[in-house]
Amino acid sequence: MNAKTANDKNVVANTNRCMFCNSLSHPSRACNSNMNGRRDLLDSMANCMMLKECPDFSSFAINELRYIATNYAMYEKTTWPYDHMGNRYNRKYLLRPISMTLSKNRTVRALIDRWAGFAPVRELRRSEPESNDCPICYENMFVYHWDQCTASWKDRWVYTYGAKYECPMIVENCKHTFCGRCWGGHTEQNKKYDSVCGQYYVNCPMCRAVVHFT
Repeated sequence: MNAKTANDKNVVANTNRCMFCNSLSHPSRACNSNMNGRRDLLDSMANCMMLKECPDFSSFAINELRYIATNYAMYEKTTWPYDHMGNRYNRKYLLRPISMTLSKNRTVRALIDRWAGFAPVRELRRSEPESNDCPICYENMFVYHWDQCTASWKDRWVYTYGAKYECPMIVENCKHTFCGRCWGGHTEQNKKYDSVCGQYYVNCPMCRAVVHFT
């Protein structure tokens, strides 16, 4: 057996081993090793890209760094840890896996660079949108939550007593927003009939813009 053939066999053998625990019994994607009792510590790094201070990646062994990179640093614009979200998602949030063949020093450098690149995402995470209150009753219409999948703030309209099935109403003409209960009451009490277009209308309580409805 020549040297090239022996080297090729070693490469194949290495690719069949789990990159995290070096086991031949399972591939890396199905690793269930406790990583010498450090699995919980490694999983605590799930949010490592969003930490205020850069983690000390150099304190981890190379197999542990590969575990962190594969599970928690696959993307450049989101902390979503999976790579099966579809090509459009992967392109939008920049799926850029860190190579598993890098040395420890280069892997540490790659993770530090990835953390530095997350600065805009961390800044957005700290900037929670202000509450959106109905200008009539002053109750909060939306609650905001951080969506890890899209690395952005999402709003959900609030279910309020007496308006459980009425979502907030956005006035198309002027973009003012009111809770469903207040908008329903306003239209019932103040609607007028426009004989020219054959529709009812009301004026926006904020700016008096005309809003037609059937």
